[in-house]
Amino acid sequence: MPPFNMSFQQLTKARILWILLLGAILIFGHGLREGAPMSPTPTRSLVLTLPEPSVQHPSALPAVESGVPALEPDADLFESPQLPRIRIELSRAAIGVLRGYQWNWGGRDDRPEVKGTIYEGDRIYTNVAIHPKGSAGSFRSIDDKPALTLNFDKFAPGQKFHGLKKIHLNNSVQDGSYLAELISREICLAAGVPTTRAAHAMVSINNRNLGLYVLIEGWNKQFLKRHFKNPDGVLYDGGFASEINDRLDVLSGDKETKRADLKAVVNTMRKPVDQRFALLDKLVDVDRFLSFVAMESMLSHGDGYVMNRNNYRVYHDPDTDRLVFMPHGMDQMFGRFNSTTAARIIPPLNGQVAQTIIGSPEGQARYLERFGTLYTNVYKTEIIHQRLDDMAARLRPYVAEEGDWAIQSFRQSVADLRRRIEQRGKSLAHQLGAKLEILQFPPSGEVLIKKWQPREDQGNATYNRHDSKTDEGLLVIEANGGTGSWRSQVTLPPGTYEFVGRALVDGIEVSPNDPRSGVGLRHSGAQPGQRIRRQADWTELRHEIEVRATLEIELICEIKAIRGKAVFDANSLKLVRK
Repeated sequence: MPPFNMSFQQLTKARILWILLLGAILIFGHGLREGAPMSPTPTRSLVLTLPEPSVQHPSALPAVESGVPALEPDADLFESPQLPRIRIELSRAAIGVLRGYQWNWGGRDDRPEVKGTIYEGDRIYTNVAIHPKGSAGSFRSIDDKPALTLNFDKFAPGQKFHGLKKIHLNNSVQDGSYLAELISREICLAAGVPTTRAAHAMVSINNRNLGLYVLIEGWNKQFLKRHFKNPDGVLYDGGFASEINDRLDVLSGDKETKRADLKAVVNTMRKPVDQRFALLDKLVDVDRFLSFVAMESMLSHGDGYVMNRNNYRVYHDPDTDRLVFMPHGMDQMFGRFNSTTAARIIPPLNGQVAQTIIGSPEGQARYLERFGTLYTNVYKTEIIHQRLDDMAARLRPYVAEEGDWAIQSFRQSVADLRRRIEQRGKSLAHQLGAKLEILQFPPSGEVLIKKWQPREDQGNATYNRHDSKTDEGLLVIEANGGTGSWRSQVTLPPGTYEFVGRALVDGIEVSPNDPRSGVGLRHSGAQPGQRIRRQADWTELRHEIEVRATLEIELICEIKAIRGKAVFDANSLKLVRK
């Protein structure tokens, strides 16, 4: 290469060509690293028109007119009417590594990571870290329609995709409308509840077209900067069906954290009942937690933290020294999974923090007030429907590329989502205007529980009910590799109760490694204190319930087994007030 300390007269044609070539290499190489286009792409704004929430949180960034936080400069990904077309190129070795991974229920989840090249129009992104994502319902192998996480910055510092260092490509196999994630996240953001944004993309792997995907912004410090003044705290991943006392993975912040913040919350929930709320108020941003629970309930997020201890993130905000809970995994919403469009405003509280805060008189009173305010401000059915229709029209040409069957399925799924949004809105309006029907106890202190409905929670189960004119009859569940239950909802005043009933168990086989398997009685948010794990004639089961504030709960007659039959005597299923 020629020296650069030369005079103009010393320049020769060869040397001039060397300099021009070097400059081209430097410019082109920078473009590769940044994924920058050779020419600008025009964009058109597509803004959510939900109203600005009246509830403001001290630690939240101010809401803008559209109801979502301020976007980054490279926000065309979320505003352009044109979907990006993402071509993923993987080596044969990388495909082999990904092909060897299968999601393992209950086992260690060491997801493999490979490097790939991403092409999008005239943009090229090299050394992109790629790993599979998804769990029980959404995981698909690399040879199917896999869900993937793409980290552009990990092996190529500074590399971004439309301004984002990390994105998730969700296959949306549990939502044929491809819109539940986007709609639900926008409503949460309009309510001041932090969560990652959603968009869409067309995806292919090694020239194999996979069709439409839901593109989700990554959970990282870049996301935290949009919602918190101080992004240097620890961001935890709630994992799959995990509680905060499990070893949650760290997504951002101190990777060597001792998790003292989570442990402090767990220890506080073991304190005397009348002390828990006041102590938790110092560890958890209760104000934002109430909004978080309200939105999970309002959107009937049956697979979230509140109802299923799943699909959530927790951030330890250094400025307030409190934990903030945030929703994730919103593809089965508005009563699609583990819930219904008629779900109660106070849902089954399976998350321990939700049980403690909403189960207290102080927390419940503040929660109901917050719920009513947020419902008034953000659950506008007509506005949500219009947003749904606009986005469906935008996606329809892309879905049509997959054929007539795809567009027909898409239309049916959008119509179903539209119906569920409307039904949920009507149910919420009715509940907010209805008088709470509290279960009344006679002098005997015993009430026979009626109106039992079956629900298959996981795996396969069949149900039968044998009634007669003189009694409530028998409730039968035949399980085959999963969990099944009969359920009844009641609203109880403060007090201590015992849920009592008789059960017969036949041909049962349970997993020896699962202490929660068997046949038992329980209420939502709790495990049975007594279980039958072997063949048994009629046996009396008892389960204690403590209610600190007027609360609606679900009573549950349950079997969890590899196989077997449970028969519950409906005439014996009663609540006894102590």
